[in-house]
Amino acid sequence: MATLDLYQQAHLWVAAVRILEYRNQLAPTLEAVCEQLGFSAEQGHRLIRKLESRGIMQAIAKGDEVRCVIADHRLLEELPHAEAEQPPMSAEVAQFKAERSEISSKVESFRSEQARKKQDLFAELNAKLKAGLESKA
Repeated sequence: MATLDLYQQAHLWVAAVRILEYRNQLAPTLEAVCEQLGFSAEQGHRLIRKLESRGIMQAIAKGDEVRCVIADHRLLEELPHAEAEQPPMSAEVAQFKAERSEISSKVESFRSEQARKKQDLFAELNAKLKAGLESKA
């Protein structure tokens, strides 16, 4: 299973809460939502804390059980999307490619400069040789 970003996890969480709330006619427990989604309890607690801090969910603790209530589902759209974020590895690869192309252009520039200098030197030596042969003749 692919790794889900916060936006996708939050949408799944809210959907699961809605489904369980509809089925049972009361706010579902955190454990029930985790079971529904196949999340571990730790992952569920971590996610609900993130959503609670952003005002999306509300966790109501009574005794040793935590019930999940949707506070404002519209705030889900303010979460960062995976498309907007670029993975660090691809950014580094792009930077590496740019550096390589810059180095390649410098190498090509240096090679063309050396070829031009070689041609100028050969032309100068050829001119001196012709001048030396003409003076002897």
